[in-house]
Amino acid sequence: SVAEYLAWKRLSGAAESSLVTCESYLARLAVSTDADVETITAEDLMLVLELIPPRSRRSASVHMNGLLKWAILSGKRTTPNPMGMIPKIQKTPPRVHDIFSGPELAAIVDAARTSPILPLVNEVRALLLTETGMRAGGALHLRVRDVNLYERRVLLREKGDKERLVPIRGEVIQAFDRYLLESYPLLGREPLPDDYLWFPVTANGTGLTGLDPTRPVSYSTFWLWWKKTLERADVRYRKPHMSRHTYATNILDATGGNLYGAQMLLGHASPATTELYLHSSSLHKDLAVDALAAFRNLQRD
Repeated sequence: SVAEYLAWKRLSGAAESSLVTCESYLARLAVSTDADVETITAEDLMLVLELIPPRSRRSASVHMNGLLKWAILSGKRTTPNPMGMIPKIQKTPPRVHDIFSGPELAAIVDAARTSPILPLVNEVRALLLTETGMRAGGALHLRVRDVNLYERRVLLREKGDKERLVPIRGEVIQAFDRYLLESYPLLGREPLPDDYLWFPVTANGTGLTGLDPTRPVSYSTFWLWWKKTLERADVRYRKPHMSRHTYATNILDATGGNLYGAQMLLGHASPATTELYLHSSSLHKDLAVDALAAFRNLQRD
């Protein structure tokens, strides 16, 4: 039933990253109980949810509810949805994201720029990732044609093929302009519009042995590229998604907390999601305290 439900979600256009998360929670549900979608009870569900870390229980319950609603819709379950008997799981307090500092971002780009293999390609990758707030899925789908230097925009396709345009400036434009004019090693040709930005590369002890810009890399290869880049930069490891959190927090810092602008840049459906980054926005907090100090000084006069 889980496999069929995932296939149904995939056909409905669910993002691959969402499917991976869904599968992990439902796999735990499947192996933790002898019941199936017809016989599973609220008690079974609660016992499984207790095994899941508190911060993840709300998300897990959403995926379990989705499975059971699908089971009723498809006729695999003929009794009411037991999720209705589960207590409402409260949101956990928002965490303060462990974002990258300005010097760390500069070190990451410098490490990419001085890579022993394909330094310009890696420089462009690092700049695009850190200066657009893109998700990993957006990076894997990104092609040369999606970067428009004339309009200074990047077209990103993320989370179920949703599209958003993100402005680019400065170093990103300059590096990508050089990238378009430089031939790939071994291939003897310049980048083509359909080429991917993150593509498979093979190398040995003597250097580059192969590359194929016509194919995207896998998630695991993308993460390995990021891990190696941080190691060369001597920057403490944080997941690639933390570069998006950093971008979001910096946008709020730079604009004094412009939630609408940040929401549009990040592609959030709800401003409530963008508001979570205010917890990491140190400048936003400083501005608020400075305003309070000025107000109190006026009261004293």
